[in-house]
Amino acid sequence: MHQLKSNLVWVALMFWVGIAQVYWQLGPHIASYSNASLHTSAYEILKGLTLLGSDILILLLGYFLSQKWRRESTIIKTWLNTLVLGVLASILVAFSTNQLAKVTVFHNDFFNAVFPLLRNTHPLIFGSLLGLILTAVINDQRFIWRRPTLIGIWSLVIVSLFWTPNIWGWTSNHLTLFYALLFVLGANIKHESHHRKWILITGLGLLITVVLQGIMPFMSIDGQTASRFTTPTNIFTVLAAYGIVKIAVNHLGQPNWRSLYSYLTLIENTALLASVQLIVKLHNAYGSLKAGIITIIFLLFALACSYVWCRLSTGNFAKRHLQQIDRFTSQSADEQFQLIKQRLNSWMPNIILGFISYLIAALSMLLMNDGFSVSPNVDATYNIFAYTFGQRELLLLFTAFLIFAVIKFIQALTNRYWIGLISVIAISAVFIVANHEKIVARNEPILPADLAMVRVAKNLFGMVDGVVWVAALLTLVILIAITIWLEKTHPVKNTVGGGNTTVAICPPSTVLICDSVFVEPSKYSL
Repeated sequence: MHQLKSNLVWVALMFWVGIAQVYWQLGPHIASYSNASLHTSAYEILKGLTLLGSDILILLLGYFLSQKWRRESTIIKTWLNTLVLGVLASILVAFSTNQLAKVTVFHNDFFNAVFPLLRNTHPLIFGSLLGLILTAVINDQRFIWRRPTLIGIWSLVIVSLFWTPNIWGWTSNHLTLFYALLFVLGANIKHESHHRKWILITGLGLLITVVLQGIMPFMSIDGQTASRFTTPTNIFTVLAAYGIVKIAVNHLGQPNWRSLYSYLTLIENTALLASVQLIVKLHNAYGSLKAGIITIIFLLFALACSYVWCRLSTGNFAKRHLQQIDRFTSQSADEQFQLIKQRLNSWMPNIILGFISYLIAALSMLLMNDGFSVSPNVDATYNIFAYTFGQRELLLLFTAFLIFAVIKFIQALTNRYWIGLISVIAISAVFIVANHEKIVARNEPILPADLAMVRVAKNLFGMVDGVVWVAALLTLVILIAITIWLEKTHPVKNTVGGGNTTVAICPPSTVLICDSVFVEPSKYSL
């Protein structure tokens, strides 16, 4: 019964956080109030109460997550979960509608999922992970500045009360650092029996927050500072959340971490949020009630998807890889470095293939022009390099992927690394040069219709200068010789799998990664 109550509280908190993350981004009619009126005051108070949920969640995450002893493993698993689920969501949204381009760009959503920390997305998730790292440092017994550091964190939050809330850049989605500091505060919450004191602190914090948010629209001169205290960084909001967590931790159990972080991934995914915004836009559902209904439906959908994803991620395939992460993080730093080095060496052939595939794709796009500028439409002219690597980066990556796939296919057929690589390089070079020459001569690339010229290939070959044929023949002979030499002196076996499969015999205290399978050498012998 206690576990059921705890789970219901966590679900309610997840909905609370979801409303703060989704509802206000839909631009409901209630959010359009900005003049000095009771409507604006009600809007600021309502929004402020929803933002309180995010602070409560981060503090609770700090309290419970800091108790996990496999911190490195938790960080890696959470990032991989965010990466895989976020990329899948972005791909599904991109294929679901052709109207989405009006409100979002697919490659931006893709990179948000792949590099969430660098692009400052998913602040709730990666704020908590960054906070977990900071907690490990601050709560270390050898760290003598723990108490001054905690006082410093509280001071940073208090300072924003006397200046603008954005003094540290903590606005909108740029809250990763703030949530990390809040996580540290949550990790240092202690059990206390004096609930009356914290009930009083929580009540005063909420009261002061509501009063400030209610009177600020009437005190703002131009309306731009009406939301000064309607932020999760408001010190009184933080105090109220801290007091609630102080009281609640005695009555809550550990949440389902996979389901929780999967849910946060979905409600913070920019592609999914853009699709919800598109629904509101297409149906003109900016009314406060309609936007609220759409928000609730989306949150129910996210909760159901997170539950299904959690069930899928507990299968045998996922368990095997998650156990590998646990075993990897349980080793010393030197052993981890050796394992990473071994795995990079096994991946190096494919890394080289990827780099060469990208280079071939870039050259094929750059040489489709006979100058250093390109005009894709009548209104704009771009530098060819800026256009290729800036405007067409997604097409460039897709082309590189296709070339990489062709190389791997040939290598799979021949079981020879260098034959597949050099043959594709040679064919690509011929195609790029021929394509460039046709563009220079006729201002058009090689088209599928040009394949019909194969029927008169004998006549076409007769028009080619003999010197060209000699040069081509010599080049072909040189390439064949280089290929044979490389296959004999630098063979790369099992290239389809990414490297050789080897079993290393090591001391029983170590565990090695061998072809993506952890082998405990103490159980095996020659």
